[in-house]
Amino acid sequence: MTSDSEDNGSIRAALTVGGERHDVTAVHFKVVDLYASCGDAAIAETTSSLEEEALPGSVVPTGAANHAGADGLFVLPPGDYRVCVSPLSAEGPSRECAPTEGTASVFSAVTTEVLLVSQCGADANGGLDVIVALNDPPRLNDLDITPSKFITQCETATIAVAAEDPDGDPVTYSWAVLSAPPGAAPVLNATDAVADFSTDTPGDYQLQVVVSDVYAAASSLIFPVHVSAEECGACACPDGFTALPDGGCARAYDIDASLLVNQNDSCDFAGEDRYNSCNGEPYGFQWTDAGAGLSVARVDVEFETGITCSGGNRTAWLNGAPIGSFDTVGLCECESPSGLVSLQAVDTGSYNPGGVNTVTIPADSCEGLSQSGSLGGSFARVTVTYSCGPVVQEGNVGYYDMAVSEGHAFQERPIVTAGGTPVNVFDLSARELSALDVLFVQNPDNESFGSEYLGQLGAIEEAVASGLVLIIHDRFVDTANTILPGGSDFTILRDFADDRNIEIVDGTTLVTNGPGGVINNASLDNGSSSSHGFVVSGTLPGGSARILSRTSPEELVTMCYPYGAGAVVYSTIPLDHYLQGGSGTEVEVNLSQVYAPNVVAYGLAGACSAGR
Repeated sequence: MTSDSEDNGSIRAALTVGGERHDVTAVHFKVVDLYASCGDAAIAETTSSLEEEALPGSVVPTGAANHAGADGLFVLPPGDYRVCVSPLSAEGPSRECAPTEGTASVFSAVTTEVLLVSQCGADANGGLDVIVALNDPPRLNDLDITPSKFITQCETATIAVAAEDPDGDPVTYSWAVLSAPPGAAPVLNATDAVADFSTDTPGDYQLQVVVSDVYAAASSLIFPVHVSAEECGACACPDGFTALPDGGCARAYDIDASLLVNQNDSCDFAGEDRYNSCNGEPYGFQWTDAGAGLSVARVDVEFETGITCSGGNRTAWLNGAPIGSFDTVGLCECESPSGLVSLQAVDTGSYNPGGVNTVTIPADSCEGLSQSGSLGGSFARVTVTYSCGPVVQEGNVGYYDMAVSEGHAFQERPIVTAGGTPVNVFDLSARELSALDVLFVQNPDNESFGSEYLGQLGAIEEAVASGLVLIIHDRFVDTANTILPGGSDFTILRDFADDRNIEIVDGTTLVTNGPGGVINNASLDNGSSSSHGFVVSGTLPGGSARILSRTSPEELVTMCYPYGAGAVVYSTIPLDHYLQGGSGTEVEVNLSQVYAPNVVAYGLAGACSAGR
């Protein structure tokens, strides 16, 4: 490129792009004012093809090797300039070699030669240091199946494997059912080295356990479990009960002096003969049934009569209903001849499972019971036989989620299992609540309570006072006393210090033994979290049921208290998390499929309301 001025000089810009040509086919040269940028208008510009030969050693630094390059020559007025250079590929700007720029001064009648360098990309080499570790796979040492690899379809096999890694690496366990009879739906719940296996279909099963170390080395063992057919239905009898051959349970309630009703006086020094102080009022005895969650099949009542000043026929009453008659001999003397009365298979219609029961006998004057040698020194004995299957109550159960102001579909399953009819609740109005026997509420929010629920507290309180059972499972916990009818004086604390442990405080309610099954002290442990806090036991009113706790029995996670004609069941268990499912862990199954229907059944049975 030239200029008409005779005083012009020239500038020659040479570009080197490295020994390799990369993707560069040409180079664009552009000259701008010294104080301009390469993006400004050009004073002069040209494009040159890449030279066929490498640049000569005279134009590159001393000792430099051969480099590909291009040359751009301009004739310009004397002055200072900025030279901009852009390597080009066949498609446009080079993707491998970068633009560059520099400054140059042009003097009259001479050529200034400058060398600019375009830095081209090239992947740098890295180092490779290969280390080899000699690794041994884990070793399976033992496999134990309890009660045996031969089980019935009503039993669960607990499988424990013992393994070690020769190198001391940590190991992980995976379990699988490899083969099963057609149509079977086996259940395999595993936690590390222990798994529980059960199925509803008899036949032969192949199971596998794989033990792996951190280097993916593994050892496996395939083993059989043989399942035979059996008629399922045997009760899981609570502690203190006798399992019967037909699958039921039985318990004898022995009546000592502390359980006698209206028999405060003794007419002998030994206290073997009690009577009603000759007040002519009915006398008898009472006991608390421990079979909540079981159906009562039969009740046998025995007691020893004593002093009877006015003989004749008497009728015994159970909770206000007649259960049988017996004759007495009129003899108004202390240490009167006694007689054992045995009322077998009495009417169970008035019996109160899980609650207090009272037998009363009308008296004309001085009457009472005596200690009985036949009954082991007790004044009376009540033997209750329970059939297998928990009591299933019917009723309408409204379900509601504070976060969405209506129910979630996953709340329905425990209601159906409990024997109730699910009813989606939309506004908690008095009209909606009046149609319900139980209101099953969950709060999935860790920071607050639902605004609609708070706005309807008055209607909820009135409904509970009229007989509704309110069941709440709450994540927030803080200030929960403000959302519970009559609960303003309760101390309820959000706390995660012991959030993975749940213990049974009262094992006589449907909550621990109901339509969903039986839970024990380990069933609800190790959730994340199993509870979000606790209710201080000592702040609850009389008549409350303290059902589940954390490690300390004073820190309740599920409790019940009566309010008016109804009751409130409150829990710090985040039940909504477990009802949604997804993890398949043992605690999730126990909370969603055992605990949840049980607590709903407890509500349908009246929970701890005053009438229970």
